[in-house]
Amino acid sequence: MSEARDGGFSNATGVVLYTADMKRSEKFYTEILGLKVVESKPSFVTLQAKNLRLYLHIAEKPPKHMMQKR
Repeated sequence: MSEARDGGFSNATGVVLYTADMKRSEKFYTEILGLKVVESKPSFVTLQAKNLRLYLHIAEKPPKHMMQKR
């Protein structure tokens, strides 16, 4: 088996992230990490990084599954 050369995302097409501050998150991913905006709406932003899309969605509260105690 060959090792992924792109940080393990060779077969991934997209990742969804929830944020409480869309403007701050979009600024970080575009200005600091250099991702390109594909689509932008008030409640979501789609960003592109080579073969991976990052979907930022507004979340007033973290998703329920993220609130579970471990």
